Amino acid sequence: MLSTAPAFTPVHSLKRGQCGVVEDIAGSSEFICRMSSLGIAPGCMLECLEPGSPCCLAVGDSRIVLRGEQASAVRVSLLS
Repeated sequence: MLSTAPAFTPVHSLKRGQCGVVEDIAGSSEFICRMSSLGIAPGCMLECLEPGSPCCLAVGDSRIVLRGEQASAVRVSLLS
């Protein structure tokens, strides 16, 4: 029997106003540490302010812009 893991959404695919909880960050330990220093870490909530690549995210009281590979590496579970 196959198990189905939940599908996480890369932040560049979010629509304006969509919110999600960070589930996974792919990349080197340096990249993951950099994202964490910006407030993007597993378990944090973020909102998409400007979709696409680059995308603008609200993380707490901060506004963060991620481009291309960065935005693809951060995956969230959507909040309804």
